Amino acid sequence: MPDLEGLSLRKSLQLLQEHNLKIRLRGTGRVVSQKPLPGALLQGISECILTLEKVEDMKFEKMIDAGPDNNGLSAEKN
Repeated sequence: MPDLEGLSLRKSLQLLQEHNLKIRLRGTGRVVSQKPLPGALLQGISECILTLEKVEDMKFEKMIDAGPDNNGLSAEKN
């Protein structure tokens, strides 16, 4: 299974078309998660689930995860 994280839906579908999988989509935007996971063997697998998010939503979530200083670094003072 190719790694599709960060790719557009169009590019992801282009990469998956040769694998003859049923594709299920959740959301819109770029791929943020996938099943099967990247690198998984596709023998016997008939379905792929792609979860997508808009770039704006992804940036907002990263800001929240970064904490009060908004850069994700700890602010230790000596």
